[in-house]
Amino acid sequence: MKKGWVRVLAVLVLVLVLAGILVLVNRAGLPFLQEKKIDGVGIAEQTILFIESLEDSNGDYAIYMTCDDTKEPFENQFALKSWAMLAYASLYDATGKEEYKGKIQGLEVELINLANEGTYSAALNAQLHNSFQMLKGKGILKHENDFANMIAFLGLSQISSNPQDTQSVQGAAMISSAMSVIALDEIYLSPLSSELFNVGIEVNESSMDSDLATKAFNFMWAADHYSKSQNKEQCWAQLAKYNLAESNENFKQEILDYFDHDLKTTVMAENKVYSPVELQPCAEVLIGLYEEEGNEEYLSKYTELTRYMLDTSYKDCGTKKAFTSVYNGDKRAYLADNAYEIYLLTKAEKV
Repeated sequence: MKKGWVRVLAVLVLVLVLAGILVLVNRAGLPFLQEKKIDGVGIAEQTILFIESLEDSNGDYAIYMTCDDTKEPFENQFALKSWAMLAYASLYDATGKEEYKGKIQGLEVELINLANEGTYSAALNAQLHNSFQMLKGKGILKHENDFANMIAFLGLSQISSNPQDTQSVQGAAMISSAMSVIALDEIYLSPLSSELFNVGIEVNESSMDSDLATKAFNFMWAADHYSKSQNKEQCWAQLAKYNLAESNENFKQEILDYFDHDLKTTVMAENKVYSPVELQPCAEVLIGLYEEEGNEEYLSKYTELTRYMLDTSYKDCGTKKAFTSVYNGDKRAYLADNAYEIYLLTKAEKV
């Protein structure tokens, strides 16, 4: 009988010792017995190869490629080049590699010229703003003032638009963000260059920031309403709300309440991803919340969401690895989805 108790005690002691060793290993940060860290920059540099494969000899991009290597052309090159700019700006910001500098400067000139010609997509303004924030003051942009003026112009070009004309959650959210980024950043509130952008927008400069904020709120409300009524694209509504949270404490609390829930009961509830872009705005908000609040839970949820996207949508597509979508059984990879993920992966590496 005593031998039996001795064995039990020996086992308990061994368990306690092993538990202690695991705690010490974890605190020491040793790689084994720990979950492998996401190599954000490494995945981003692999993903940019896919985006490069979408560019033709004239410098124009395909909007997506099916995974049998069929590329789909797209007329709105301003939109695609805005996404490409975000991808290259993100990688340059993360790595400082000269190979990305040339692409940035080429896209800078092309975007300014397209906007000046009236060929632009104002909904991409927040993406251009993010690129500008990473590049300004570093001597990378050769026409920095013109680039800032372009961002201001694009935001203002939406001031007469009507939320009722946009029935898409993503569309309403992107237009809201397009205006909110310039309403909340004083760098864009200086007078526009009439020589550069001559499309002509009547604006009362004394009330420009408040007018933009009001219209941005209207589009945010539309995105939130469409998301709830259609029960889809929740992440885009949260991002639009987040971009206005600086001016409204209620929005911030609503966002915190939303992300306090387990992701498996909200954005990951259906346990499937038709397109990465459904979840990417939530990843962007979670990174922002972690930067602001310092709460490790938000970083943990970002990691959970990113691992989920890597597991479900990061696949071989043609000869490259890319974040893929599935439409009617057809697997394809979009330039925008992959550029957005490059931005998120590199941004998370910096927090």
